[in-house]
Formats: sequence, structure tokens, C-alpha cells
Amino acid sequence: MEIKAYFENIQKQIIAELDKSEKSIRIAVAWFTDEIIFNLLCNKAKNNIEVELVLINDHINKGSTIDFDLLTIAGGSVYWIDGSNQENGIMHNKFCIIDNNIIVTGSYNWSKQAKKNYENISVIYEDHNLVTQYINEFNYIKSRLSGSPFQEIKLSTELILKRVEVLKTVIALEDIEDIRTQLVKIANMVEDVDNTSWSGISKVKDIIELVKGNNYHQAISKITILLQQQRQITVYQDPEIAALKLEIRAFEYQVSSLQDELTEVEKLIHLYEVRHNQELGSILCHLLRIRIKIFKEQAKDDANKQADYDEAKRDFEEFNKSYKELEKEKINDLPEKDMKELKKLFREASKKCHPDVVSDELHDKAAELFINLHKAYKANDLNKIKELAKELEQNDPFIPMSETIENKSKFLSKITELRKVRNELLRKLKEVKGSEVYETVAKITNWNSHFSGIKKKLQSELDSLEKLDYDRR
Repeated sequence: MEIKAYFENIQKQIIAELDKSEKSIRIAVAWFTDEIIFNLLCNKAKNNIEVELVLINDHINKGSTIDFDLLTIAGGSVYWIDGSNQENGIMHNKFCIIDNNIIVTGSYNWSKQAKKNYENISVIYEDHNLVTQYINEFNYIKSRLSGSPFQEIKLSTELILKRVEVLKTVIALEDIEDIRTQLVKIANMVEDVDNTSWSGISKVKDIIELVKGNNYHQAISKITILLQQQRQITVYQDPEIAALKLEIRAFEYQVSSLQDELTEVEKLIHLYEVRHNQELGSILCHLLRIRIKIFKEQAKDDANKQADYDEAKRDFEEFNKSYKELEKEKINDLPEKDMKELKKLFREASKKCHPDVVSDELHDKAAELFINLHKAYKANDLNKIKELAKELEQNDPFIPMSETIENKSKFLSKITELRKVRNELLRKLKEVKGSEVYETVAKITNWNSHFSGIKKKLQSELDSLEKLDYDRR
């Protein structure tokens, strides 16, 4: 599974994902007035790709310049929901499912106006369980329109999961003969599953290898995690609960993706500050000291220079404090291969224990682990990241918040909380990306040349100040 969040050029990204489609496109959005995307859908339908669109029957969609009959003529399907009937309702989610493998969801309506707003989407790849949930929600919306019975899609992989659960039990019973029997059955079942249709298949294969190697403790840990991750499909007894669960899952994904992006931006700035300190700290300290000395001498003869002297002292004190703190920072210099592993392990681990998306009773434990992960990542401490990732893998998994709630009012409350968390992350990200230091760092193509150029300018300024100080003696 992979998740990407986008906050700019959203239309372009949606088009890029739709272009990948080879079999089917299902879209459920409140408002659809984007002609460019609509024309793409018509072309896809003409090329025998199944295209289904659900939208609200209101003055915005009906009054747009799009002729939705063209999609029907091209071979697609358009379903209209009565926007005035709140019971049948304005759709709770805005989402798209591509080839039963990619989910596009977020705050972005596929409209001309949305391009001008500050919106976002998350693109989720290869989460089989979540795709199944979204397909069920899409089909439920269609069933409301037609009045036909709703048929829930079941996972074809459920039998494998049940067999894996049996394997866990016989391992706990230390029944060696039965362990071998179950292992053979699971291996045979795995051979019949399309590797591309279920993201959990690789995890089942890992479990098989662990059991073959008599590594039972780790196998049980992986089985526990697999079952928890793969059995997250809600029985659709209450469609509103299903819709709320999808919404909270979408928020959980957005929070994790935003946190990843914010972490990367903050880490880049921190690396720049540490490098800046290493390369230029000494010369800046020397330069600031000479400024203090010169202004102090000038203030003896000219009272108006006292303010310059006081300001120079404050500048030095503030810089020196930062200089001493950054001197203590130790950031490991890793080769590119290790940096990729560091980033991959960190992202996987941080998503499992993000304190804002785990169940309430696990919040404090998750927060402590989350902080330790960030400290290790900030220092490029690959060994520590591996240690923490292993701890996450071997211990009981953190349960997502969305899997612990069934009460509607609690769902709505948690959605409100997650919306606040997401919006705060968006605010921080916008603030950090708009900072002078980030804008500087983002433009640098070669750090060595960058710092070399600054050092030459500072050295020239220092030489001038030293000459001035010498001439005054």
C-alpha cells in the first residue's frame, strides 16, 4: 500500500490517475463541472473502459456547460441523486475508484470552482480492503437510486485468512504435525490467488517462510497484524455507519500523509540549519564579535551609535546560543541506499503509531513511540529506526481509531477532531513552506556551491571589518 497527498495541481493529478485506468472508473462526487476531466471520461468510455458517475441533481451540475448525456452515449453511466432530499442525501464522500486498485478521495469536488479553492486529495494505491469498502459504498448509493437490494462484496481472500487464523491457533498449541498440515493447505491456496489482486498475499508468503524456518514467535506477530489489517470490512447493517467509517479512514490517511510531508520539510530545514552552522558558524561568530567591538568604540565618540552597539550585542547573543545548540547535533551521514531504507522504514512505522489515528486507549503509548521515531529520523539513525520498527512489528499492533467505533455520535465527534488535526497540519505545512528559510533551501541545487558562495561573501565582509578595526587603532 502507498499513500500520496496533494494540495496543488489537483486537477492535473486526477487526470494522471484517470489516464492509468485500463478496466473501470467509478466516481461519486457532489459537484462535477470540470469539462477537461469529463471529456477524458468520455474518451475512456469509448475505449471500452467501464465508467460510472454519481452526482447531485441540482442547479450547479444541471446548469453547467457539460452535456452528461455524452458520457452515456460514449458507453458510460450517469446516476443522479436528488440534492433536495437530505434523507437520500447529498453524498457523504467525494471519491473515485480506478481499476479496483486506486482510490482518490479528499475535499476536492471535480468542479471549476474547486481549482480556485485550497483543497486536497489523497491517492491510495493497493489497499484491497479499503477498495472493497469504497466499492460497497458506491454500490449502496446506486442501490438507493434504483431501489434494488444492495449486495455486499465479500473478500475472496477470506478463506485464506481463516486458514491463517487456524495456523496461529495450532502454533500456540505447539501441535507440530497440525502446523505442517495447515502450512501445506495455505501454500496451496496461495498458489490460486492472483498476486496483483490482493496486497496481503506477500505477507501470507512471509508467514509461510517464517513457519518453515521454525520462527514461530515472529510468525504469530505477523499473523496478528495481517488479520487486524485485512479484516476491516464492516457488515453493511447501517449504511450511514459505513459512510462515516470511510470518511474517518480518509481523514486518517490524510493526517498520516500530511504528517509525512511536514516531517520531510522540517527535516530538510533542520539539515540546512545544521550544515549552515557547521560551514558558517565560526566565521559568523567572529564577524559578529568584531561588529560589537567596532560599534562599542564608535559609541564612545557618538551617543547615536549606542543603539547599534546594543543591537550588535543582541545579535551575537542570539546567534551564539543557537550556534552552541546546533553544535551538539549529530546527524549521521548515510549513503543513498541507507537513506532510502531509513525513509521507507520511518514512513511505514510512523503510520502504524500516529497518535491521532490510533484508538484512544493506545494514544499515549503511540505518542511516545512516535516521538522516538521522529528523533531517530531527524538524526538519520538507521539502527534506532530499525529497532523501533522491529518493536512495532513484534508487539501487539496499534488499532486504527476507525476500527474501534460503532456509535454514530462518536464517529461524528472523531471526524470533527481529525478534521481539526488535518487543518492544523495544513496550516503548519503552509506556514513552513512559506518561510524564508524553506524558500531558500528549496531553490538550492548544490549545497556545496551554496555554502561556498556565502562563505566568500562573509569572508569579504569580515576582511573589511577587520581592516576598519585595524585602521581605528
